[in-house]
Order: sequence, then structure tokens, then C-alpha cells
Amino acid sequence: MSIVVLTEKSSQIDPYAKALGTPKKKQGSVWVHSALLNADVQFVAASGHLFKLDGPEDYNDAWRDRNNYEQLPMVPQKFKARIKDARARASFNRIKQAITAADEVILATDPDQQGEVIGREILQRIPGGMEKCQRRLLNSSLTARGALRSFENLVPMAKQEYLGAAGFLQNRLNWLIGMNLSRVGGIQLKKRGYYFPVAAGTVKTPTLALVVANDQDIKHFKEAPYWQIELTDQANQQRFKAQPSRHFSIEDEAKQALAQVTDTLNIKSVDQVEQHRLPPKLFNLTALQGYAAKKWGYSGTEVLETMEHLYKDLAITSYPRTESTVIEDAEFDYLKANFNDYAATLNLKMAMQVPDARPEFVKTTTDGHPALIPTDKVADLSQLTERERRCYGAVVKRTLLMFAEDCVFDKTIVKGTAGTEQIYEATGQQFKDLGWTEFDVVKTENRELPSYQQGQQVKIETALVEGKTKVPQRITEGLLFSKLFPKYNLGTPATRAGIVSELIEKNHYIEVKGKRRELYPTPEGINMVAFWQGTLLTDLKLAKSWQDIFDKVIQGNMQPDRYQEQMVEALTDIVADYRTKKPDLPIAPKPHTSFEFKPLTPAVKCPKCHRGELGLLVATSERNNQFYACSQKKCHFSLPNKYSGIALTSELVRQLATKKQTDWLPEVKSSQGKVYRDQVAFILAEKLKLKWTFKQTAKRTERTD
Repeated sequence: MSIVVLTEKSSQIDPYAKALGTPKKKQGSVWVHSALLNADVQFVAASGHLFKLDGPEDYNDAWRDRNNYEQLPMVPQKFKARIKDARARASFNRIKQAITAADEVILATDPDQQGEVIGREILQRIPGGMEKCQRRLLNSSLTARGALRSFENLVPMAKQEYLGAAGFLQNRLNWLIGMNLSRVGGIQLKKRGYYFPVAAGTVKTPTLALVVANDQDIKHFKEAPYWQIELTDQANQQRFKAQPSRHFSIEDEAKQALAQVTDTLNIKSVDQVEQHRLPPKLFNLTALQGYAAKKWGYSGTEVLETMEHLYKDLAITSYPRTESTVIEDAEFDYLKANFNDYAATLNLKMAMQVPDARPEFVKTTTDGHPALIPTDKVADLSQLTERERRCYGAVVKRTLLMFAEDCVFDKTIVKGTAGTEQIYEATGQQFKDLGWTEFDVVKTENRELPSYQQGQQVKIETALVEGKTKVPQRITEGLLFSKLFPKYNLGTPATRAGIVSELIEKNHYIEVKGKRRELYPTPEGINMVAFWQGTLLTDLKLAKSWQDIFDKVIQGNMQPDRYQEQMVEALTDIVADYRTKKPDLPIAPKPHTSFEFKPLTPAVKCPKCHRGELGLLVATSERNNQFYACSQKKCHFSLPNKYSGIALTSELVRQLATKKQTDWLPEVKSSQGKVYRDQVAFILAEKLKLKWTFKQTAKRTERTD
């Protein structure tokens, strides 16, 4: 009997194969004879999504015209998907050949919505594929032990049917909203003289709305005074504050309230409670992104790419695109066994204080990926880059804290009244056991209170303390990941970094400033939110409810087709509304410049996309505004028409495009005024960036002027 195990990525094959036996390579595939499955098992990997939903023009040729409002909304009768590219086709053909020859298939893609979609969209396109696949591997560990346990507990494919339905629904809704509303915005804004790229999405636009609202709150903030009543124990200089906190915005009202306060505080209660503060939760991706942004200024994309490398290429951390903060018994056991090695790697003088699994960190099953943790392969930090060391170290240290004692302290709360029913309170804390805080940067300052007794009368001084309202905190990328994404349930760990990256780098709706990576909306971002104000795209409550809908689909409590129909109805209403609606936009359009494309002759292929041809883009309304670009608009490759004081002629551009280097230039002057004769050439360096290069006889080999 032969079985094919279909994984989502090639990095899963090795630990899965080793879990079942001794792997052998045969005809480009990994095989193993498994006593557990009583079969010869072949492993094949999908390498992520192999299919993508068809574009509008593939359903209806009339939908090809992006400026035809009468064709909106575009709602396919039945969604179709096609192979993404040649690489995906090669992968699919390899998988199809293996599955066609096999007796059975076990689906082993990631146990989440999109993992289910990846597997099912492949199996559905192979004759007999779904029929052969009756068992599902739900594994979240790259350890052989964890994988073996998952193979011992295979579940029926039918159990995951609703999860797959939720994933397909999410992809269809993203298509409907993105394709239609991007066109609605593009058409209507062009009529009003706005020519910036328009992008709309159920996560992207609410995220942008958060940043714009925060920016407006800061811009329109006006400092205002407020007053609080404060009591001070004369003998001990101990302050008591109103509880709950009470601010007066009018000074006369504060003075009237103060006049009712006597000069004696009647102690109503003195309570002392021992409190235990657990170690912090294990990292998931979003929490790590927030932590790294705040501590080191890393972007969400940088953290994701780093953790993907540590997982896929080095196998020293678990699957990064996780929203879980718990692990299973198998992970806990190997983490416990490797505790000393992890601590030594970080040079952390820490002993294991709590060797038993605690329910706050360890569950019998996580129903998905575990929290971000190190694997049982301990890293050599000297082989890692600085960013890799920092991210790996953060994950390892957070994991080690799970084995530390709770932080224990006594909290004392003294409450009293002074002539009215208003409660005034003082609190103190005395640490008894620092526990995990001894190894982490956490404030553990003792605050001792004087000895008070219930019924005691304390002579006090009363005062009216004036304060000033503070400007709202600017949203940072760290705050977005650590607080706001989870608060509003926007996106998933797999998509959040990409959404932020698109808003910043592709759509240019947000700018990042400073080491703290503060987020500022651009004029285009501000106008985009104003344009969609009042729709489902800027409704944060609705955005938060999206995942609730998917959860209902997963639980079998909602039919995906019915919800899709509801969204189409809402989409139709928006399209109809915006036929005539002209929202007020706060920022006027920029003067529009049109360009004429003049291709080089003979033709020169673009060195980036290798499909388009290079030409000179000349502004028709501005003098001296021209540069070289690719004829493919989505390529975005460009070269200036002048660099370092040298005019880039069509011949020099041809040399750069074909050889990645020009001939040695007769004379080039540096920004410091130094002249180089026949020593410098221009090159297209890494990422096709235009730079200088020197002959070997020169001191420097490469520079950017």
C-alpha cells in the first residue's frame, strides 16, 4: 500500500518523515516505510497557495474596463481559480502524479483556514483526490516526537470541512470587496482630479482609519486644565486619592466639592492581599512584532521574515504565523529537557523553579499552531545576524520564564472618607518573591504604607491639585501589533505584517517616522478614509465582527453562501450609493502630470521584469521632468535621466539593462568635488540600485554618490 502525505511547505517533510521511519530519497521525493501506517509513504509539498482566484476579465470581458461604473458590482456566478504561475504548475503536476499513483492521501497542510484551503484546492483538481483523502494530520510541531503523536491521532477529513469553508469564504469576500470598491474609489476620485492608487479592504481600510483618527485627535487636541482633590496624612505625608478617580473640568465645581471635605479622614477599611503575578504569556507572532517594534524599532515585516527564516531554513523556532499563546504536552516536555541548554545559550543564570506544566501555558491540545517557542535544536548565536539573535533570544527567554516562580507581593489597600461618601484610597505593595521578574525588566518597587487601623481618625490636609490633559499618544507600529490589532480583531498573524507593509510601501497611505516607528497618514491616506467614511470599511465594530462570522462558519452555525449573499447585498448598496455620493475630502488634489512613453530603439528589455521594454517617460505638462521606465506599469523599474551630473543616454541605459554596468566613464565628479577620469562606471547593484563602481586600481570598489 502507498500513501502520499501532502504538506504545505518543504520544511515540514524532514521531521514528518523521521517521525514515521528512516527517510530515503527516490526519484526526487522523500519516501519512508511506516510500520505505524503499514504503508510506503511518499511526501510532497505544496509550497503555499498554488492557485489564485481569476481576475474580473476572466469572468466577463466587459469587466476588463476599470473605468466602467455601469458594470459594478462585479459578482461572479461561481468563483474560479487558476494556477498562479509556472512554478506553481510544476509543483501541482508533481503532486498530481504522486496522488494519482497512490492508494491513499493524508492531508498535512497547516491546521488553519488557509492551510485547509491550500490542501483542498489541490485535491479537488485531481481526479479521485478528495476520495483518496479521508484522513487529516493536525500537527503544529516540527519535532519528530510531536509529529509522531499527530500521526497516531489522525482525524477524519470531514472534521475540517467547515474550517475549509471559512477559508474559501474569506478569499471570496476579499475578492468581492477589494475588486469592486477599489474600482468605485478609483473611478469617482479620478472624476474629482485625484490620481493616487485606490485600495480598499476589510482589514486594510479599518487599520488606516485607526491611524487617521489618531492623527486627527492629535492635530485637534487642545490642552485643558482639570482639578483633583487630594488628601495628605499630615503625620506621615501619605497621600490619598479619590477612588474611582474624579476629575473636575470646572474649577468652581472642584472648590465646592473641596469645601465639603473635613480635615479628618475616617479609615473605613485596611485590607492586605497576597497577589501572584504569573510569568508573561508565551509569544505569538503579533505579540512578538509589537515587542520588537517597541524595543528595537523593527517593522512587522522584518520580524515576520526573520522568524520565517529561523523556522524554515534553520529549524530553531516553531511556525511563526501563529496566534496561540499556549503549547501542548509534547512541546513542554522537550522545552523542559533542554532548559539548561537554552539558558546557557542566552548566558542567563537561571534555574528551573517550576518543573510542572501550568494550564496557563500548556493545554492538552491547541487545535492549531503552538505559541512561538524554540525547537529542540538549540541555536548557535554566533551564526545568527543581530536581528536574528534578538528575535530568537526574545522567544527563548519568554519560554524560559514559563519555568520561573510567580512574582509574589502583598498589596495593602487603605480606604477612608472625609465628610462625604466619596472614598479616598492609598495603596502599597511589598514584594516577597521576585520570581520571574528577577530575569525580566519589570518594575518591582516596594511602596510601604504607614500602619493604619480600621476606625482610626487621621488628621489630613486637603488640596486642589491642578493638572493638564495630555495629547493622545501617537500610534506606533508596536502599539498597532501589540494592542490595536488584537483589540479590534483585525486580520490574522499571517496577514497583519503584509497589510501594514502595503499601507506603507505599496499604497503610500502611511508614513513611518522615528526610531519608535510612529505612524502618520499621508494626504492620500487621509482622503481615502474620508472617502469611505460611514461605510463598512471604516466601521471598526463591523471589522471586529468579521472573525466572529468566520468562527460561526467553522462551528457549523452559519452557511458561508448565505453570509456571502448578505455581503453582496451590502456591496450592491455601497455601489449604488457612490454613483452620486461625493464625500467631503479634506485635502485638495495635486496638480496632475501626464507622461508620454517613448520606447528606446532598438528595443531594450527591462532588467527587472524581463517582459516590458525600457523607454523615456516625458512629462507633457512640465519641463525637464523625464526619466527612464518600464512599459509594464506594475513593474515600477526606473532610472533617472541624469545621475551624478552625468546624463544617462539611451546607450548607457542599454548597457545597464544588458550588462548591469556601463563602460568606464571619461570623467565623473564626486559630491566632494573629486574628479575621476576613466576610473568609474555605473552599475545596477543589489535590488537593481544604481551605484558607482571603481576599477580595481582605485581604493574603493563601490559607492553611492
